[in-house]
Amino acid sequence: MRHRATILGLMLSAAFAGWPAAAESGTGPGLRIHLPRQLTIENDVPTLGQVGVLLGEEGLLGRASKVTLGRIAMPGQEITVSRAVILSRLAAAGLDASCVVFSGADSVKVSRPHRTVTGGDFVQFASAYLDSAAKAPGVRAFEPVAAPPDLVLAEPQPALTFTASSAKSPAANLAIVEIEIRQGTVVVDSRRVVFRARYNRRVAKATADIAAGEFISHDNVVVETVASDYPEPADWAAPYGLAARRAIKAGSTLGPDILGPAKPQAVVKRNQNVVIQIDRLGLLITATGRALQEGATGQFIKVQNIDSQRVIICKVRDEGTVEPVF
Repeated sequence: MRHRATILGLMLSAAFAGWPAAAESGTGPGLRIHLPRQLTIENDVPTLGQVGVLLGEEGLLGRASKVTLGRIAMPGQEITVSRAVILSRLAAAGLDASCVVFSGADSVKVSRPHRTVTGGDFVQFASAYLDSAAKAPGVRAFEPVAAPPDLVLAEPQPALTFTASSAKSPAANLAIVEIEIRQGTVVVDSRRVVFRARYNRRVAKATADIAAGEFISHDNVVVETVASDYPEPADWAAPYGLAARRAIKAGSTLGPDILGPAKPQAVVKRNQNVVIQIDRLGLLITATGRALQEGATGQFIKVQNIDSQRVIICKVRDEGTVEPVF
């Protein structure tokens, strides 16, 4: 303790070494103030006696040291006290500012002891809460949308507890965690952390260029699982067996707007000569006709009998023949 007092004395001696000795007898400037660059105080209203090192007449020192220099409104706030502010406050207190001599810094930054809980700390706490809770089907992970504001607490601070709970969400793909900061049973503050859910979702991607009308198969399309902002539809199915409504480039993701039911393959072309067959009770009658429409197996088309020129409705068979419908 004696060693520290000696060092402080030497520092003050050096700080005030240039002042006239006449001041000590009261004939020079009445008040000398040495300012540090910054300091921390325990209370929220700094006084001149806390902010600077004062030398001068005993009566003047007592009044000057009690002059207030502002207020620290909240934990973590830092105020700057300049020489001009000090002179102004001294004058307001009825002290002659013209008798003041400064040394040290031009201004001093004053703050209170505090502790900061950052927005990242809240995100980490909320993420741990979500990880411990059961996830909805298909949810892959949760990603924070943004970090909440920091929380600055004055020190010393009674023991604090942090509790997390789920809050009502405005959308199915959002999760909201409410964090309450308590002193005992009293809630002193709270923060909300919003997360976006990421889902496992299957998609179909073209592995090769697909022409319009071409069938979708394992040869040109592969199914992959990707992360998505939205869950997979309950009725999703691989598009194998459908046909492309337009040309699709390799690497493209296939959606329902570019796929459709496969068109049956025609076995009879328009203006093609076909065999008209009637098979009844072991009796087979054949004739030659001309297809007036294109048709696939099982479809009904118009056929003109070449001999009679009569147009009849026929059903197309697998082998390409047609059977009249009576």
